[in-house]
Amino acid sequence: MTERKDLQISLSTASLWPLFSFMPTAWSTEFARKNGFEGLEILPGFSVCWEFQKYQELSAPRPQINSFHDSWKRDRRAEVEHQLSADTNVGHLVTLRSALFRSVFPSEKVTGKTLQGLETVYSAPVVFHWLEDTSLFQRPFLEVQPYCGASPQSLIDWVEGSPVQRGLVLDVSQRKFWEYLNQQKIDRRRWREVFTSLLPYTKEVHFQIGNSDELNQVISQNIEGSLGATISAVKQRPQNIPIVAEINPPILAKIGLSRFELSRKIRDFIRKA
Repeated sequence: MTERKDLQISLSTASLWPLFSFMPTAWSTEFARKNGFEGLEILPGFSVCWEFQKYQELSAPRPQINSFHDSWKRDRRAEVEHQLSADTNVGHLVTLRSALFRSVFPSEKVTGKTLQGLETVYSAPVVFHWLEDTSLFQRPFLEVQPYCGASPQSLIDWVEGSPVQRGLVLDVSQRKFWEYLNQQKIDRRRWREVFTSLLPYTKEVHFQIGNSDELNQVISQNIEGSLGATISAVKQRPQNIPIVAEINPPILAKIGLSRFELSRKIRDFIRKA
């Protein structure tokens, strides 16, 4: 067990999908606060773009805004193409989910301009999936996943080009990280080695449940498994790396827990690990 008093656990507004896209950002912040999270990672849904265009700020309290995230549209399109090519049996479900995501996000042009303004006003980093998208931002973070288009060494070189402003985002879910390794043709058995090598360049960690084994570890609060060990490795770094919790809505339907219940279990799991 690794206790850190300075540990900062935030909640991604993706966890409140699809409500977050239409509710005031202050509502999302209050949900996070009530469930014991210190801050919020904000995705630019309709309410975010509208608030910023109208008031040049968000209704969410400034101290609770830790980072912003790109719109997911390009990422979701790539995910759909990948899943459709891999398994035609999930075609209708994937296409439907993609359509739902498109319906709760403004256009990429609108979200791009909004994110640039938010970065300037709040001096908060913006997390991207695609390396080429980072060029127009002052404090870009790049999430390590199959679509980022860079090898582990290329990621390190990119951060070292501007180490104060740039950083990586690692997802502790083995599924997402394994997909990155597959794309890079790296043996999955080396996943912990590669993960550890990228930690010194990491400025944000995402906690998303990727499979039933990880879900069982969280529900039972079993911190001795792979998920707990990975979180423990993150918490042992000398620098405090903020952890952002992401709740996948289909997971809620599968286990019958509310957002409140699962978010609290995730928060407790991270603190105990």
